[in-house]
Amino acid sequence: MLRCDMCHKPLKGARFKIETLLRPGHPLIVGPECFRKEKEARKRMMERHTPEQIDALRAKIAGGGK
Repeated sequence: MLRCDMCHKPLKGARFKIETLLRPGHPLIVGPECFRKEKEARKRMMERHTPEQIDALRAKIAGGGK
């Protein structure tokens, strides 16, 4: 059984292939609930941070958090 990459619940219906804002290039298979949550989180992130800040966060994640 295929599971959601975010919440690990079994996927029964619709499936979405997404990339998170901070980890582009790493596609995730998620269900409708996690898709909505990620969409809202992306919107809040874009409202709160400049593109430069988001790039800095991506670099920090890619570097192992140091």
